[in-house]
Amino acid sequence: MNKIIDGRSAYERFQEVKNRIVSVVNRSFDFKFVDSPEIIFHEAGGQISVSSGAVRLTANDHELAFCIAHEISHTLRKHGEKTQAEFQEKWRQLTEAYYEEKKHLFTNTLLLAVGAGLLVLNKKARCRKQETEADLEAVLIMKQAGYDPSEVIWFVQTMGADSFIESLFRDHPDGRTRAANILAKIRDDK
Repeated sequence: MNKIIDGRSAYERFQEVKNRIVSVVNRSFDFKFVDSPEIIFHEAGGQISVSSGAVRLTANDHELAFCIAHEISHTLRKHGEKTQAEFQEKWRQLTEAYYEEKKHLFTNTLLLAVGAGLLVLNKKARCRKQETEADLEAVLIMKQAGYDPSEVIWFVQTMGADSFIESLFRDHPDGRTRAANILAKIRDDK
């Protein structure tokens, strides 16, 4: 599974890029490398998981550095914790309102269903905002580590290439938007 790519295994490549990125952030992180063909770049509860499949997906070290820096940014900003806490509080408020007005069961059930749907879409919108923040901070982190952010434009464009309807249910902004935001950040930092 952990095949050799350009003279380095996926694990060796991950370690080299991760160490270079972490050195500029000057903080320790809990990384987990998973030898799996699945595409895993994920941050949860402070642990950053990266799979060999995800490492092989990236065409160069710049793209891998961007992905690692992006997940580090989520950890630094505590995005996962904030989103979960907000969602739980809003769900609590929604269900509390539902149970207070039991006498109109059908109407309240319908309102609860609509409210839950809107809550999920709101969560997706909040996640997209956090993903944009993580993208822009990743650009700064990777530049500090000596990687070129302009090398990730094609990568982010192709990672989020889907229809408008599909994009409503994604946590990340569409690829064109992400690429435009990254290009604007690169221009602003010159």
